[in-house]
Order: sequence, then structure tokens, then C-alpha cells
Amino acid sequence: MRECVFRALLQKNIFYFDTHTTGELSTILNINISKIHDGIGDKLALLIQSIAKFVISLIVAFFRGWKMTFVMLSLAPFILIVSIISSKMFGKLFAQELKAYERAGAISEEVFSNVRTVFAFNGTKHEQTRYEKHIESARKHAIKKGAISGIIIGLMYFIFFASYAISFWYGNYLIHNENYDISNVIFIFFNVIMALLSLGRSTTYRESINQAKIAAAPVWDILRLEEQTICTTDRKIPNMNFCGKVKFNNVFFSYPSRPDMVVLRGLTFEAEAGQTLALVGKSTCMQLLQQFYKPTRGQIMLDDQSIECFDSQELQRKIGVVNQEPVLFATTILKNIQYGQPNATFADIQAAAMTANAHNFIMSLPDKYDTVVGEYGTQLSGGERQRIVIARALLRNPTLLLLDEASSALDNQSEKMVQQALEKASKAQVFQEPFDEVDDNISSSPELTPFISKIILLFFHVHWPSLAILKMNRPEILLIIIGALASMFNGGFEVGTCALLGEIVGNFMFACSGEALTKRLRAKAFQAILRQEIAWFDHPDNNTGALCTRLSSEAATIQGVAGARIGVILSTVGNLSVGITIAFIFGWKLSLVALGFVPFMVIGSFLQIRLMYGYSSQNNKAFQCAGSLAFQALQNIRTLRQLTLEMQFINDYYHLLDIPYRSSIRRTYIFALAYSFTSSTAFFSMAAVFFYGGILVKRNEMLFKNVMIVVNCIIIGAQSVPYSAAMVPDYGKAVSAARRMLALFAREPKISIDLHGSKLKNFTGDIHFKAVNFAYATRSRVSVLNNFNLDIKSGQRVAIVGMSGNGKSTLLHLLERFYDIQSGSVLIDTKDLRDINLHWWRSQVGMVSQEPTLFNVSIAENLAYGDLSRQVTIEEIIEAAKNANIHDFIQRLPQGYDTCVGFKGGQLSGGQKQRIAIARVLIRNPKVILLDEATSALDSESEKAVNEALTHVVTGRSSIVVAHRLSTIQDSDLICVLHNGHIVETGSHHQLLTKKGYYYKLSQCIR
Repeated sequence: MRECVFRALLQKNIFYFDTHTTGELSTILNINISKIHDGIGDKLALLIQSIAKFVISLIVAFFRGWKMTFVMLSLAPFILIVSIISSKMFGKLFAQELKAYERAGAISEEVFSNVRTVFAFNGTKHEQTRYEKHIESARKHAIKKGAISGIIIGLMYFIFFASYAISFWYGNYLIHNENYDISNVIFIFFNVIMALLSLGRSTTYRESINQAKIAAAPVWDILRLEEQTICTTDRKIPNMNFCGKVKFNNVFFSYPSRPDMVVLRGLTFEAEAGQTLALVGKSTCMQLLQQFYKPTRGQIMLDDQSIECFDSQELQRKIGVVNQEPVLFATTILKNIQYGQPNATFADIQAAAMTANAHNFIMSLPDKYDTVVGEYGTQLSGGERQRIVIARALLRNPTLLLLDEASSALDNQSEKMVQQALEKASKAQVFQEPFDEVDDNISSSPELTPFISKIILLFFHVHWPSLAILKMNRPEILLIIIGALASMFNGGFEVGTCALLGEIVGNFMFACSGEALTKRLRAKAFQAILRQEIAWFDHPDNNTGALCTRLSSEAATIQGVAGARIGVILSTVGNLSVGITIAFIFGWKLSLVALGFVPFMVIGSFLQIRLMYGYSSQNNKAFQCAGSLAFQALQNIRTLRQLTLEMQFINDYYHLLDIPYRSSIRRTYIFALAYSFTSSTAFFSMAAVFFYGGILVKRNEMLFKNVMIVVNCIIIGAQSVPYSAAMVPDYGKAVSAARRMLALFAREPKISIDLHGSKLKNFTGDIHFKAVNFAYATRSRVSVLNNFNLDIKSGQRVAIVGMSGNGKSTLLHLLERFYDIQSGSVLIDTKDLRDINLHWWRSQVGMVSQEPTLFNVSIAENLAYGDLSRQVTIEEIIEAAKNANIHDFIQRLPQGYDTCVGFKGGQLSGGQKQRIAIARVLIRNPKVILLDEATSALDSESEKAVNEALTHVVTGRSSIVVAHRLSTIQDSDLICVLHNGHIVETGSHHQLLTKKGYYYKLSQCIR
């Protein structure tokens, strides 16, 4: 089922993902399908078993005496009515609970994937509040669900035991008036009671199946929404021989998620095959050419045929795309490049890397082409990632090459070499090059000019884990005690009123305590994850997909040791304890025979726990890997579609899931035997008691009345054993999940964000790097900074330039203290950064990254994220937006500042996102400003306006600027040239040009 849902998702149209976040879809793949698994797995088998027992017992009872059977079943319609009412109420609450968890999952996915931004803006507590808001909503729905469950089950048991009373009265009447003998009455009584008990026990199983039905609704929606699935009809051109001629004819377009905002108005242009065409404007045209969306009106023609006539996958194979924000998958460099052409040889891959000027830096890495790039390619610099993406596009040898700010992340020398390579590669291709800078458009032909509302070109730029977990339920200890007493009271005194009160109180109390524990576990796990250092997130096992999978599934699994299932087990314990005690009073010999079977039940249950614990531990890793793969695919669906990698990811996903599937098949046989052994032992004990009871009566060692009392006590107790044994698999899974959760709680971060360390009272802004050496933990053999020294005076503006991959962005990460240095020191004024309170320090720093990160909230909320320590006013937000040259654009939106930017700001262009990120820093009003290619995504006019704003902001503040553009760095007080991890030149712009050294060579390549 997971494979079918994953396959269906990868076949959805792109606009489907505009309204469904990756977190929501991952929750469906994890929680919903797990609920379905519970409903169609052992719970379904147990329900069938209960129904079969119910039917057969009734048939036998009818055969021996239909009158008494009918009378005992007279209350059965009430059970049916109660079941129907409860099913509807329960289903509605469970659907609301699942929806709340979906929203919480979307938040966790967004936070973990943007953890650097969250840390930089001290957003940990803010995100915890956002997350806990949704899990609190889920908790409230679950408690209501537990209360209803208790009332329903209690009413059922009340009806069952009311049937007991009716049977005793009517049985006596039949014996005296209908010539029934006592053996017949007892036979019918026990069969009907067994039938009714089976029907009652089936309530829990039906609850799991109802949950599965509700969880299946969104799954079914994914599988059946054909209108949102890529169309592959017979009319498509199967084997296209596409030359590369492109024509837009009066194209109008609005995004499906924003139909009231027209993006293209009568766009018309034509490009011949082999022509290099420069486009200035938005990236919408590229998405239309890739069939991500369809025009609202007008036509897009390829070789004089409508683009709709071409098969989307065949067309994608003819197109090479390099986006403004490079997307890499969490695998090796070799694999990432090979995704461009799966059948390419290693020589072809090397040739593409050489063309993209990536081969040399790859060969300098210890693992070379086998280097794992990390999630989102975070182990590489922005320029390195961009060059790998360019190599991947060139490897496809495309007919149509689409470049959206393809060289914005490259240093000047690399950009020049790549531009030359791309020009050579584009001789036989239509080459769309949507750059913002005028210099990049000089060699393009023809030059197209935008007109008012007729825009011709549109591209902008533990040992006892269960006990340890239960200790976390300490605040609800009173609820647990009351629930335990109610459950044991219910089990020990199983009569109508006791059952009604016991079930209601027990279920409600355990629902409250269990859901409180689940919420606490989720919140604490979320907090524990955000407590870790950035290097922990860099580890492959801690990628966003794996963390979301663990967070969404393990807390719910652990509830198996603390929720309503404890009530079931305690009810069984109370049932057996009281039953055996009464049995010993009336016949100790017969009771000893029954007690002799208890060790076998315990052994069988223990064996089931061990089997399930082992199974859960072994397959958890496989499920996490599958979850990570699905997360990567869904989050980068556009890149996946561009590279036509859907089937490859589907196959990889299938193989990952095949591991736990084969393991579960092998273990199922052993587990079935263990469960059968435990359940059948109860019935063997009943048979033995009947047999030995007859012998004792025959020997006059027991009265028949006492034998019947003992038999009744043993039967009632034994009937509850299989019911509790069915809960054992959940307990085994919970124990395994508890170990993993406790390991997460126990881990101490290497860089703590707790409130220790000093706060500088008279912080001036001096920054000193003294003999700093640094290497990333995931690539410890590669030294990024070597004996690095730099002094930045208060209020000084320092620019860092150099080739990509030389450690420029690393300097900024060290100043944010995302990582700690191996040796040397970073001094703030005269205080070592490691001795300063981290929360306070980050509040003094404002950072704009090369790839801007926005959250799936409104523009106003994204801007207010700049300072979470206070309530930011709308006036401040508007002023910051004006200074970042984004206010006018926001005002033109239908919802203005209340416009939701979408997941990762997907509803905005790269330049718009970058200006919002700059405005966010302006809200922060920091004393130290870090700019990492902050204006690389802006057009020339916006860059000029933003640079003026930044010049105003950095006045009187220490600032470090990493940039390639001359306009961004030439006014800096000090320019430092970074090469091989240390500074080789320093000085002002004019001083360095006069030296004619490293900086002079770089400036010759500046666009």
C-alpha cells in the first residue's frame, strides 16, 4: 500500500503539491498507513475469530435450546444501536485527531528542514509553541474519543450481564415448566455467554478497523484523484524528434492556487532551434515549458505542434534545467550527476563535471565522486552545489536548456568558465538564460523588451524503557491510579453495574493519561531534536525525513504501554486474581489444576513480546530509510520530474520496504504459533477443570455447586487471556520505540542553547579570529580553515571573496556558532564565543543566507520572525519591506501582507524571497550583520535599492559580506581574499586592484 500511495503521489500534477505540504503527505505515508496496517492485520484476524466464535456458539446454543437462546439475545439489538452511534461519533473525532497530527507533521518537517534559520533567529521556543498547539488539539479529540469508547464498552458489558440475569431467571423457568434438564440450561448459558463475550471483546478490534477506515480516506483520495494525475493518453507523441523551436502565442496564466492573480498576460515570443535567448522576468515560463502547469489561455508550440501533444516524460528527457536554488539529493556526487542520465558512463560523468568546472574540487575531496553531499547538499558550498547541478543538466545533452540564474551562486572565475562551457554546449540547442543582470544579456540575440501588461519575457531572477517512559506520566499519576483501580474493579467484580462504571472510568482515565503522555513525548522529542547542534542534523541518519518519521510514529506507538491497553491488561489481572481467589476458597484442588496453566500463558506472552521487540528494532531502520527517501522525493518533486526519476525512486522505495516485508513474513509463522499457544492454553485449562471437576464430584471430594463456582471463575478469567494476549504485539513495538526515544532524550548536545554563558554588557562589535582551524565532522579529513586570522573592528564592513568552496560561508556559520572550531579561538570583543550565552549572541546577529528560507505562513509573519522576543508592529513590518524594496510587490498581492508564501516560499520567485529575507533581518536590528550572497537573486534595480538599505543598516554595525558582485563589495572598509582556508590578501578595493594579485584576477572575471 505504501508503494501504491508513493507511486500515485509521484504521478500527481505539480499544482497538487502547491496545496499539499510534504509534511502532510509524509504523515499520510507513515501514520495513516500504519493505522490501516493495524486495522487489516492481526486486529482483523482477531475480529473474524471473535465473530466466528460468536456465530458458532449461537448455532450450537440454538440447536440445544432455541427458546432460552432467543431470550438471552433479547437485548442484542441494543448492542447494535450502541455500536452504530459510537462508530459515527468515534469516526468524526478520530478524523479530527488525524488532521491535527497532519498539521503538526507539516510544522515539524518545515522546522527540521530549515533548522539553521530557526536557530539563527532563536526560533526554537516559537516553533515548539506552534507544534504543541496542534498536538494539544489532537490530545483533546483523543480524550473525547476515549470517553466515548469507555461509555460504549461499559454499556455493552452492562447489557451482557443483564442478559446473565435474564438467563438465570428464564433457565429456572424452563427447568420447572418446559422439561429442560440442568445440563441443557448450563450448556446453552455458557455458549450464549461465550458468544456475547466474544462480541464484546470484538469492540476493541472494530475500533482499530474503524480507525483504519478513517485513516484510509485521505489515502483513497490520493489514489483516486485522476484529474490531478499526469495525463498519458494515446494521443501523445511517443517517440518525439524535437528540434528545439519554441513559440509562446498569446499565453495567459494564473497559478491554480492563486487563480485571482494573473501572472502572464498575452505573452508572445518565438525562439528558433539553436538560438540563445535571454529572458528577464519570472520563472513561470520555464514551468510551463516543462508541463508543470497548463496555460489558462493561448498556446505553447514546440516545433509547430502544441506542447500538449507531447508526452511529458519524453519531453522532460529532451530538456535540461538548472534552477536558481540548486537541488541535490542526499547521496553521492556521482549519483547526483548520474541522475541526469542514468545510463551514462563514469567517463561521461567526469566530462560533464569538467565542463561545469566541478571536477577539480570533486577530486580534492577525500572520497572524490563517492562523497556524500548530505541533505539538501549541505556538505558543499552553494557554488559547488550549483556546479554539480549544471554538470547534471549537461550530462543529459538536452535539446532545450533552461537556466534560471544558473550562475548566481558561482564565484566570478567559475562563472566565466561555466558560461563559456554553456555557450559551447548550446550551439545545437535553444538556450533560455533568465538572468537578472544586464551584462549577462549582452551576447544574447534577440534582445527582448518588456511592455506594460504585455510582458514578453518573464524570468526573475536503556534496560527498562517502559518504566522510564511511564515515569513521564507522573503528572497524571492520580488518573492512572483511578483508572487502574477501576479496571481491576471491573475485572474482579465483573457484573453489570461494575462493568459499566469500571469501563467508563477506566477508559476515560487512561485516555487522559495516555494522551497526556503522547503529547508530552511528542513535545519532548521535538524539543530534544531542536536542542541538538547543527552537526547532528548533518549526519545521514538524522535527515528531515527520518526525524519526521520517528516523531510521528514512535510517540503513538509508545502509548501502547500507557493508554487504554493498560486498562485491558489490569482488567485481566483483576479478573484472574479475584477469580482464582474465589476458586481456591471453594475448591483448592481444582483451582491448582487451573493455576498450573498460568506459567504457560506467561511464557507465551513473553515470547510474543520478544518476537515483536526484535522485529520492530530490526525494521525500524528500514522504515526510516524509506521515509527519508519518500520525503526527499516529495519535497523535490519538481527536480524529480525534471530528471524523470519517478520510476527509479519508486523502485528504490519498493526495495527498502521489501526488507521489513520479508522479515515480517518469516516472523509471522512463529508469532502465530506463540499467540495460538497462549490463547489455546486458556481453553485447555477450562477443559482440564471440567474433567477434573467431574472426577472430584464422582469421588465426593467436592459438591457440584462448588465445582460450578470454580468453573465459572476460571472460565470468566480464561476468556480474558486471549483478549490481553492480542495486545502483546503493541506492547512489544512500544518497548522498542521507547528505547529509541529515551536515547534521543538522553543525548547531550555538543553545542548547548541552554541559558548558560555570559552576556556582554558593553558589546562593541569587535570580532577576532585567532589561528582558527576547522573541518566539518562529516568530512573530518578535509580542512576548511587553516590557521585563519582576521580582525574586524566595531562598525567595520568586511567583504570576504574567493573561489567557491574555500570556506567563505563557513566563516558565517562559525560566527552563528552552528559549529565549534577544532583549534584557535573566535573572540567577541575579548570574550571567547564558546563562553558567551548562545541565545543572547544570536539575538545580536542578523544573517541573510544565499538560499533564503521562508516559512509556510503569511508574509507579515515571516517578517515578524526577525524578532521573536517581542510583538512586531505592522508599521515596523511595512518600513522594513520598503527598505528591502519589496513593499510595492506585496501591496499588489490580493491579500497583501496576509498572503501565505507557501512551503519554502514556493509561491514567490527567488528574488522576492531574498528581499523578504533581507527585510526580516532589518526587523531584527542586529549589531552584527552577516550577508551571504544576499543580493545574488535580485535584479539590478532591486539590488541597487537593497544595497542602499543595507548600507544604511550596517552603518555603525560590524558586518561581514560574502559576495561575488563588485557592486556589493567595492565600498567595503576591508576586502579579504580567502584561498585554501586562509587569507592571502587584504585591503580596500583600490588597494587590491593596484596589487594586481588574487583580487585583481577575480575582478577581471566579474560580470
